[in-house]
Amino acid sequence: MTPAGPCTAQPEVLRYDSPVLAAGAQALDEYKYVGESDYYVCAISNLGSPVGFTMRFRDSEGRYLTNTPLQGVNTAQQLTLEPPMRIPEGGRIGIELVNGTLVDVQTSLLFVGFRKFYEDRMNPFSSPAELGVVGDTPAGFRDEPFVYNFDVASIAGSTAPGQLPLKIDADADFIWRAGAFTADSGTATAIRLRFTDGQGRYRMNTRIPIGLLFGQTLESNLPIFPEIHLPASSVVYFDIENTDVGAITNFQLSMMGVKRSPR
Repeated sequence: MTPAGPCTAQPEVLRYDSPVLAAGAQALDEYKYVGESDYYVCAISNLGSPVGFTMRFRDSEGRYLTNTPLQGVNTAQQLTLEPPMRIPEGGRIGIELVNGTLVDVQTSLLFVGFRKFYEDRMNPFSSPAELGVVGDTPAGFRDEPFVYNFDVASIAGSTAPGQLPLKIDADADFIWRAGAFTADSGTATAIRLRFTDGQGRYRMNTRIPIGLLFGQTLESNLPIFPEIHLPASSVVYFDIENTDVGAITNFQLSMMGVKRSPR
């Protein structure tokens, strides 16, 4: 967790350049070290990789940040972490790359974040964010940034495939705070959907155009307010509809938030 108390944030971007991966090759033990002071990762940006090239990341303790790998989309994309993920001094971010394409691929990643430097004085009337307090984790718990990906391989035109499930891992509750969507082909903004909470109750009475709920492309995620608490092992159901006459392929909704577990 981000330490409380008087401090100031110094923005910094760490760059990682991958090796050239031959078609069908993988690199599952890549890392980016953060140096001699704690580093807080706010976002991971991919500068572009083709469809079929996947990426997955681990924190300093080896825990995955997403439940499934992120798919390349040919253009720049961004994975946002809220609260920022703390990597302790000397620590590293784990990187797993798989080239499922038919050509050689090399990609670059930007870890966007900041470092904390303490000052001798503080303004007692400042907001918690200005004093370096990020997040509102209850006492006795800890939050770890995580992203669940809800994936649908194909949605035929003018169809509603019904309730589609996504199960929350058994190791921790999930606090859902933001979302973004993308698709390889088709008109992703033609999708309308509604979803349940961790108690099986729909959060809306009818399907809503997805662009009113979430940001399009991973770097433009929109917040969910208030956040939704999804208990461990619960199931979220998505009632989804493609209102366009054309099919939508490889639709992905990224659910940004934190895993919350007892210390």
